[in-house]
Amino acid sequence: LPTGLDDCYEKASSKYRGRVNQAANGKTCLHWNSHILLDYPINAFMEDAVSYGIGEHNFCRNPDEDEKPWCYIVKNHKVEWDFCDVSPCSGTGKELEVWQHVGGPEQQVTPCYLTPPV
Repeated sequence: LPTGLDDCYEKASSKYRGRVNQAANGKTCLHWNSHILLDYPINAFMEDAVSYGIGEHNFCRNPDEDEKPWCYIVKNHKVEWDFCDVSPCSGTGKELEVWQHVGGPEQQVTPCYLTPPV
Protein backbone atom coordinates (compact mmCIF):
# COMPACT_ATOMS: atom_id res chain seq x y z
CA LEU A 1 0.00 0.00 0.00
CA PRO A 2 1.48 3.37 -0.92
CA THR A 3 2.06 5.54 2.11
CA GLY A 4 3.37 9.01 2.71
CA LEU A 5 3.59 11.61 5.41
CA ASP A 6 0.00 12.68 4.84
CA ASP A 7 -1.42 9.16 4.65
CA CYS A 8 -3.72 9.59 7.54
CA TYR A 9 -6.69 11.87 7.64
CA GLU A 10 -7.21 14.81 9.94
CA LYS A 11 -10.57 15.55 11.52
CA ALA A 12 -11.46 17.56 8.40
CA SER A 13 -10.92 14.53 6.18
CA SER A 14 -12.24 16.38 3.12
CA LYS A 15 -8.72 17.84 3.03
CA TYR A 16 -7.11 14.39 2.71
CA ARG A 17 -4.66 14.34 -0.22
CA GLY A 18 -2.83 11.10 0.53
CA ARG A 19 -2.08 8.28 -1.87
CA VAL A 20 -4.04 5.37 -0.42
CA ASN A 21 -6.01 3.82 -3.28
CA GLN A 22 -7.55 0.79 -1.65
CA ALA A 23 -10.96 0.39 -0.06
CA ALA A 24 -11.34 -1.15 3.39
CA ASN A 25 -12.54 -4.37 1.74
CA GLY A 26 -9.23 -4.69 -0.11
CA LYS A 27 -10.56 -3.69 -3.52
CA THR A 28 -8.60 -1.20 -5.63
CA CYS A 29 -10.31 2.14 -6.15
CA LEU A 30 -11.59 3.15 -9.56
CA HIS A 31 -9.93 6.14 -11.18
CA TRP A 32 -12.01 9.27 -10.64
CA ASN A 33 -11.79 9.99 -14.39
CA SER A 34 -13.08 6.53 -15.34
CA HIS A 35 -15.84 6.59 -17.96
CA ILE A 36 -17.75 4.21 -15.68
CA LEU A 37 -18.30 7.12 -13.27
CA LEU A 38 -19.80 9.53 -15.79
CA ASP A 39 -23.30 8.86 -14.44
CA TYR A 40 -22.22 9.36 -10.84
CA PRO A 41 -22.40 12.75 -9.11
CA ILE A 42 -18.77 12.75 -8.01
CA ASN A 43 -16.08 12.26 -10.66
CA ALA A 44 -13.11 14.02 -12.23
CA PHE A 45 -15.38 15.84 -14.70
CA MET A 46 -17.57 17.55 -12.12
CA GLU A 47 -17.32 21.26 -11.45
CA ASP A 48 -14.54 22.14 -8.98
CA ALA A 49 -13.16 18.58 -9.07
CA VAL A 50 -9.61 19.85 -8.63
CA SER A 51 -10.49 21.77 -5.46
CA TYR A 52 -11.70 18.47 -3.99
CA GLY A 53 -8.45 16.74 -4.93
CA ILE A 54 -10.18 14.67 -7.59
CA GLY A 55 -8.52 14.11 -10.96
CA GLU A 56 -6.75 11.54 -13.10
CA HIS A 57 -5.91 9.18 -10.25
CA ASN A 58 -7.57 6.63 -7.98
CA PHE A 59 -6.54 7.97 -4.58
CA CYS A 60 -9.15 8.08 -1.84
CA ARG A 61 -10.82 11.40 -1.25
CA ASN A 62 -13.69 12.85 0.78
CA PRO A 63 -15.30 15.49 -1.47
CA ASP A 64 -18.67 15.36 0.30
CA GLU A 65 -17.43 15.58 3.89
CA ASP A 66 -18.35 12.03 4.75
CA GLU A 67 -16.98 10.24 7.83
CA LYS A 68 -13.59 9.51 6.23
CA PRO A 69 -11.95 9.26 2.78
CA TRP A 70 -13.65 6.87 0.35
CA CYS A 71 -13.63 5.82 -3.29
CA TYR A 72 -15.68 4.04 -5.90
CA ILE A 73 -15.04 0.34 -6.45
CA VAL A 74 -16.45 -2.38 -8.68
CA LYS A 75 -18.18 -5.13 -6.72
CA ASN A 76 -20.14 -7.93 -8.37
CA HIS A 77 -19.94 -6.05 -11.70
CA LYS A 78 -21.57 -2.99 -10.12
CA VAL A 79 -20.09 0.36 -9.12
CA GLU A 80 -20.29 0.91 -5.39
CA TRP A 81 -18.40 3.07 -2.91
CA ASP A 82 -16.55 2.11 0.23
CA PHE A 83 -14.51 3.82 2.88
CA CYS A 84 -10.77 3.54 2.38
CA ASP A 85 -8.11 1.71 4.28
CA VAL A 86 -6.68 4.91 5.72
CA SER A 87 -6.39 5.73 9.41
CA PRO A 88 -7.04 8.90 11.35
CA CYS A 89 -3.87 10.85 12.16
CA SER A 90 -2.72 10.57 15.72
CA GLY A 91 -3.84 13.50 17.77
CA THR A 92 -7.23 13.86 16.10
CA GLY A 93 -8.73 12.83 19.43
CA LYS A 94 -11.24 10.32 20.70
CA GLU A 95 -14.12 12.02 18.94
CA LEU A 96 -13.39 10.03 15.76
CA GLU A 97 -14.06 6.67 17.40
CA VAL A 98 -17.83 6.55 17.09
CA TRP A 99 -19.84 8.06 14.26
CA GLN A 100 -23.42 7.75 13.28
CA HIS A 101 -23.35 6.88 9.60
CA VAL A 102 -26.46 7.16 7.48
CA GLY A 103 -26.67 6.13 3.84
CA GLY A 104 -24.05 6.74 1.18
CA PRO A 105 -21.46 9.41 0.53
CA GLU A 106 -24.03 11.77 -0.91
CA GLN A 107 -25.68 12.32 2.46
CA GLN A 108 -24.56 14.48 5.35
CA VAL A 109 -23.01 12.60 8.24
CA THR A 110 -23.69 13.69 11.78
CA PRO A 111 -20.79 13.13 14.17
CA CYS A 112 -21.65 11.38 17.42
CA TYR A 113 -19.09 12.29 20.06
CA LEU A 114 -17.93 9.89 22.72
CA THR A 115 -18.03 11.21 26.25
CA PRO A 116 -15.13 9.66 28.15
CA PRO A 117 -16.07 8.24 31.57
CA VAL A 118 -15.06 10.48 34.48
